[in-house]
Amino acid sequence: MNKVICLCIGLFAGSASATSLLTENFNTDGDGTRYTVTGGGGAGLGCCQNWSLNSEDEGGRSDVLVGFEGGDFWSGSDLNDGDLPSGFSNANPRDVILNSVDISSFNNEVLVIALAASTNLDVGSDFLRIFAVDADTSVRTVLDMFDGSNAGSMSGVTLGTTFQDVTYDLSGLGFANLRIGFEAWTTSNSEVVGVDNIRLIDVPEPASLAIFGLTLAGLGFSRKKKAL
Repeated sequence: MNKVICLCIGLFAGSASATSLLTENFNTDGDGTRYTVTGGGGAGLGCCQNWSLNSEDEGGRSDVLVGFEGGDFWSGSDLNDGDLPSGFSNANPRDVILNSVDISSFNNEVLVIALAASTNLDVGSDFLRIFAVDADTSVRTVLDMFDGSNAGSMSGVTLGTTFQDVTYDLSGLGFANLRIGFEAWTTSNSEVVGVDNIRLIDVPEPASLAIFGLTLAGLGFSRKKKAL
């Protein structure tokens, strides 16, 4: 569980097609509809003080994120700002959680997420955490943890200012109903993390996937890149 799959050659020839279970590209505001966000959106708080659509949250940063799909992505920076609602801290960070997906009839779920982060995140104080939620019990399973500028604890991937796809094997979770979520904490306006183009799919043959990798473009899940 939680092993990261190399995006390389493609599925084994002759395999059945993959099934799309969930997609989210954040190009329209889905708070309260497709996902929930703690503490409300960034628009009511001004620039860069909460999880917020990129178009609301750019603020003239010197270390901007590029390579995202469409016009927006979800981002977080300056999350300890004094204007935020009280009660949030490094130990109780802001989060965004996607709505529940019924995966009870599927066995080989794969999660692909485009991630990016500024290069000046502080180890031990700034982080991005990705987790899976059992929607029936609310139990969270951490899929990856990016502590400051460190590589992901599960993926080994180092994030940069250009969005890159990171892939997780969820086949061992055993959930009937799944929610995907993110927690973030950063301590200044110039420290930012970004999440875009989430894809949850079910693949037919995990053995061939592990050997040959997953070619998203061939399955119709390719990501178009657009710079700021």
